[in-house]
Amino acid sequence: MPYKILQYSDQKYCLQCGSRILYGRPDKKFCCVKCKDLFHNNEQKVVREMRNKLTTILSRNYQILSVLLKAGRTTIHVADIQAMGYNINCVSWCYCESSRTSDFACYDILYSKSGLKIYNIRRAPNPPGRPVVKSDKTKAPDEPVPDVQILK
Repeated sequence: MPYKILQYSDQKYCLQCGSRILYGRPDKKFCCVKCKDLFHNNEQKVVREMRNKLTTILSRNYQILSVLLKAGRTTIHVADIQAMGYNINCVSWCYCESSRTSDFACYDILYSKSGLKIYNIRRAPNPPGRPVVKSDKTKAPDEPVPDVQILK
């Protein structure tokens, strides 16, 4: 497609800075590469901020559940865990089995919730959403992995 100098009636304006686009393809939207990059970076900024906020909340939830597990607690009231800073609305996995009980997970820590009580807090042997990997128990644990040479 050949480039042409746009006629006054065909004038378009840059979506980022608003200056007139004087030449280029007829469907050109930006006056320069810098404006194009700024426009798309600003467009993705909201998504990045939301992702960072969600990751922060999930990390905090995971820390709280880990502390409860280390202390040997498997049951806690929702008000008590929320007072610790847990966000009950943010989980990495959810399964609603019945109308009274639901199972949730924050990464590899599972728990059940019923009404105002969280119970059965436990670490998952296999985190939800990951395939079960069966290990080969026939080889010794100190045996090197086949086809790998150890360099000295």
